[in-house]
Amino acid sequence: MKTPKLGLKSQPFPRKRPGISVVPSRGKPFTVRSRLLPSFGVPLEVGDASWMAWYDPPDWELTSVSYMPVTREAEVHGVDGAEIEMIEWDPADAVWKSDYTHYARLTETTIQWLATSHLRKGKRILHTFLDEGFEADWGESSRLLEDAGRLVRGTEGTYTIAGEPSERVHDELGAGMFRVCIGSREFTCLRVIDLRTGLRGANELEGEILSECFYTRSDELVLFRRYNGRLWAIGGKSSYAGLPWDERFPDHVRLVINGAVFVHWHDCLTDKSIGLA
Repeated sequence: MKTPKLGLKSQPFPRKRPGISVVPSRGKPFTVRSRLLPSFGVPLEVGDASWMAWYDPPDWELTSVSYMPVTREAEVHGVDGAEIEMIEWDPADAVWKSDYTHYARLTETTIQWLATSHLRKGKRILHTFLDEGFEADWGESSRLLEDAGRLVRGTEGTYTIAGEPSERVHDELGAGMFRVCIGSREFTCLRVIDLRTGLRGANELEGEILSECFYTRSDELVLFRRYNGRLWAIGGKSSYAGLPWDERFPDHVRLVINGAVFVHWHDCLTDKSIGLA
């Protein structure tokens, strides 16, 4: 598949999200030593690249496409890493543009965000791991993805978090094996839930977000699902201010963890999801 060029209007994903089915699998559990940028599925090696498409409710129409090549080696505050360009397609103007750049690195045990950069009204804005709040928004994640039994299933699909919280802001909880069908394609996946496990109470957790990712044995991200805690960003002057999320989307799938309700918001598919060549 060809690299998109700035200004072009075509993009390779379907304008309507394919049908998706996610059901528990009896497949043999596996672990993944990941080299993918969390939530984006980009292999962190110069020359690699990944595609991702965003689909939003209620009609599950395509709202954005990103092509993310790892363009070169980089250094941020003396720390070596890689530069990931984010070339985006927006249906509103239907052309490719490049406003965002990310910087990250692999260690033996973690994947670490180093910096993010974006254009806002012609001004370049840079945030790095030395800035206050950066760790909460980006931070680092474990490369080892496995179901170690830390997310314990209860009755009616509720869960509790077992064990001590991670020292990292972002904690990746392996949560079972699943068969994921996207259109006519089928994958056996390890489900990984990213959640701030340092926050244990329902009131704290319901102001957070949660990601649900499905990885293949060969370290491919095929489905990313975003959930919002029912009270996430609903107050003040937020653009999402208003009803709790379980009232906005009463028919959407929910995850209940430590009593906190998380509501499915949007889906992201990758090039692996739909077999782009």
